[in-house]
Amino acid sequence: MFNFMFKDRRTELEKEIDSVLKWMEDVSPSTDEYTAAAENLKRLHECHKQMKSRFVSPDMWAQIAANLAIVVMVMKHEELNVLTSKFAQFLVKWRVV
Repeated sequence: MFNFMFKDRRTELEKEIDSVLKWMEDVSPSTDEYTAAAENLKRLHECHKQMKSRFVSPDMWAQIAANLAIVVMVMKHEELNVLTSKFAQFLVKWRVV
């Protein structure tokens, strides 16, 4: 009923990984085809990992925007009200995941 609201946002690579996994469910693990499919699946996961590492996560963008907003707010406050502050303590520490 609400399928129009939930779009499939998976990439072609993710769809291919899913199709290989679905195919592997029907094949016996002791066959050579299954071993070859497992090797191909491993390569697909490596490619997927490399593609994911190229993009910055939305959480990181939100953290960057929040830090910039804090810096701008403190600088405007210091411009209007002359005082010295240590605004670096308000910044969120960046974690590389």
